[in-house]
Amino acid sequence: MNREAAEHKAEHETMGREVSAAMSGESAALGQGTANPKAMTRTTMRALCQLNAEFYKRNAASFSQTRTAPWEGWRRCMAACGFDDSDEALGQSMDTQIADSVLDIACGNLRFEAFLANTYPHIDWSFFAVDNCEPLVASGQEDIAKKVHFTCEDIVSNLIEGLPAAEPANIPALAAATPFDLVVSFGFMHHIPSFNLRLQFLLEALNQVKPGGYLAVSFWQFLNDPAKRAKIEQTHADALVFFSGCLEAHANDKNALDRGAGSSHFANSSPSSPKLIAFDPCSLEPNDYFLGWKNEPGNYRYCHHFSNEEIDQIIAALAPHATAVESFSADGKPGNLNRYVVFKRKELPIDSIPVTNALSSMTDEEIRQHKVKMLVEE
Repeated sequence: MNREAAEHKAEHETMGREVSAAMSGESAALGQGTANPKAMTRTTMRALCQLNAEFYKRNAASFSQTRTAPWEGWRRCMAACGFDDSDEALGQSMDTQIADSVLDIACGNLRFEAFLANTYPHIDWSFFAVDNCEPLVASGQEDIAKKVHFTCEDIVSNLIEGLPAAEPANIPALAAATPFDLVVSFGFMHHIPSFNLRLQFLLEALNQVKPGGYLAVSFWQFLNDPAKRAKIEQTHADALVFFSGCLEAHANDKNALDRGAGSSHFANSSPSSPKLIAFDPCSLEPNDYFLGWKNEPGNYRYCHHFSNEEIDQIIAALAPHATAVESFSADGKPGNLNRYVVFKRKELPIDSIPVTNALSSMTDEEIRQHKVKMLVEE
């Protein structure tokens, strides 16, 4: 490595560390994973949503190829929901099939549906699924896809704009099936930007569950893998430098457009090249990361690492609406890269509980104080 290249590399790494430090300066005072008083702006949320949407459209095929096997935690989730896959149970129920409706929010390539169909053949499943990446859904097993009522819906974008994540009234198939016996969301929570939006999503997901039914959710804890943590931190630092450059280029590009010169390269992208997205990396919340894919420069997606403290806060915040009947860690080589929580919805209608309506009208700071008050009362 020549001197110029070495100096550039050192400058690059220093900038990444500086941006990381600026981004997480208040995390120690808050405690990891809690809502940020300097709440993430809607502009940043939109940019992160766009970044992930572009990522999955661009990488649907290669991503799906690495997502074929069922997760180890799924079987335990189903056991917590009262489903038995033992030979004895199967033998007793083959003559009289059980009917159960399932809503899979952010279904990906439908491998959870394949898992249910293969593991519980005695159950007459009624599958409903929502996702915003049709190419990823289409990459799933064709025989399973035929059994699924699929709706293309951008859940995160809807949440950001204050719309229902997936409004059944606008989706006839969902309207006819709602509420469901089981609602699941696996491998999705880490893509929802900001603590407040994640909590709002879970409240809406619970609203799709029958009283006495179940909501099963996974929370990705990718920093629990010590073998990959250093690479994750470096990739994130590289991404912060990349997006900081995008922000500067966007400002220059806008100035050129204002002068009537040139065209914006932020408005165009191709399947092989990421669209440049400009936002302020310092507006991220603690434990927010950019992860890479196939070591390709600029090929990033936004992900949030969940601390156990944050997950416990979520469980406490949902306590008026649902009981956490199971909480455990599983998956990955360390065996703890996902934390699963299975909620059983209470009989009380969610809409009658003040916290749900309050979330839409309270400021970010008021929501944070409300959550703290709930935890103290617990």
